[in-house]
Amino acid sequence: MNINDYSKSREAYLRACKVIPSGIYGHQGPAEGCYTPVEAWPLFSDRAQGSYFWDVDGNRMIDYMCGYGPNILGYHDPDVDEAARKQREKEDCVTIPSTKMIDFAELLVDTVASADWAFFAKNGNDVTTLAVLTARAYTRRKKIVFFKGYYHGISPWTQKVDYSGILEEDVMHNLYVDWNDYDALEELFDRHKGEIAAVIGQPYMHGNFKDNELPADGFWQKVRKLCTDNGTVLIVDDVRAGWRIDL
Repeated sequence: MNINDYSKSREAYLRACKVIPSGIYGHQGPAEGCYTPVEAWPLFSDRAQGSYFWDVDGNRMIDYMCGYGPNILGYHDPDVDEAARKQREKEDCVTIPSTKMIDFAELLVDTVASADWAFFAKNGNDVTTLAVLTARAYTRRKKIVFFKGYYHGISPWTQKVDYSGILEEDVMHNLYVDWNDYDALEELFDRHKGEIAAVIGQPYMHGNFKDNELPADGFWQKVRKLCTDNGTVLIVDDVRAGWRIDL
C-alpha cells in the first residue's frame, strides 16, 4: 500500500463539501490551513484500535491527538468496552438517571481533593458556560478574566469582539491577561475592584501552534489566594490536563 494514497479520503471529502460546511469543520478541516496540500493528508477514518486509527484508504496512523484529548486509554480498551456492553444490556439513555451516575460522582469527589460535588454534561463548552453562569450568580458580578491564548469553548462569551457574528455585548465584560503574569493579574483586580466574578484558566497553557507552557512556581497558589481574598470564583478548565500531569 502506498502510504501517500489518500484517494478515498479525497473522494469522501468532495462528497462532504456538498452537504457539510467546509467538508470537515474544526482544526482538522482543510479550511483551517493545517493540511497543505489537502491531497497529501488523510481526512476520514475507518476504524481504530489502541493508539492507532486507519483511514479510509487503509493507512495506519498513530493517534497522537488522542481523539482531541479525552481518549486516554486508547481505542477499544477491553475493560471499558466490557463495562459499556454490560450497561447497554440493562439500559442506555433513559428518562430518569441510573444509579451509575451516583457511583461515578462518588468516585470523582473521592479522587479530586478540591471537589465536593460532581456535575455531568455532554461537552466542555456546556460545562465552562455553566461555571461562568454559576460564578456570576454567586458573586452578582459581570467581569471574567481570561489568560491570553485560551480556549474554553465556542459560546459567544468565549469569543473575541472582532469574530464574525459576535456582538460587543457578548464580550464587553471579558478581561485579558498574559499567562504566568501574576503582577498583571493583581493589577487587573485592583483596577476592577469588586467587579470580577471569575478567573478562568487551564492548568497549563496549551494553545494551538505553540509550545505548551507550565505554570511558574507558586503561580496557581497566588491566583487561588487572590481570588479567595476578593470573593472571586476560580474556574479551572481541566479538559486536557486531567489525569495526565497529576491524578
